Amino acid sequence: GILAPSLDTPISGAGFQILVADLRKLGFAEGRNLVIEHRRIEDGVPNVYAGANELAAAKADVIIASGPEISLQAAAAARPPVPIVMLAINYDPIERGYVKSLSHPGGNVTGIMSSLAETFLPKLLQYGCELSPGAKRIGMPMNILNPAHGRSFAAAQGAAAILKVDLVPAELRGPDDL
Repeated sequence: GILAPSLDTPISGAGFQILVADLRKLGFAEGRNLVIEHRRIEDGVPNVYAGANELAAAKADVIIASGPEISLQAAAAARPPVPIVMLAINYDPIERGYVKSLSHPGGNVTGIMSSLAETFLPKLLQYGCELSPGAKRIGMPMNILNPAHGRSFAAAQGAAAILKVDLVPAELRGPDDL
């Protein structure tokens, strides 16, 4: 089961195609030994929880909870409990108590989180400077309403100072800001 944003978006759609391709490499194929059911998280909180419970009731072997925290909240609340693989975007599942750590999560939840951006954004900035050696200013889109993005931006600013470039935040408050 997949509990995630609509698969019609470029990022979610591409991620889904990669998942299906990797499952094929492992010997799984839809219609033969694999059934994938998707429930969207854009349709309101009650529907997200209902979708998670539908996946659990359908005896999903695993629920992939991808995106904002509501997907993991609903998957964790589903009954009967189902193993969960999370792609935590814009929240820290360790800080929120879903897992003990990424290397030893405990319980029925495992996965990855995007807030690791604090560690890879400085490296990404370095690569950007290597690709464009004359760059003096580099833009960084960020959701200013998300505290994790503030920490990521601070880490990137430290790297920018070392690289002697100005880091310019492109503040995103919603989809229209893209």
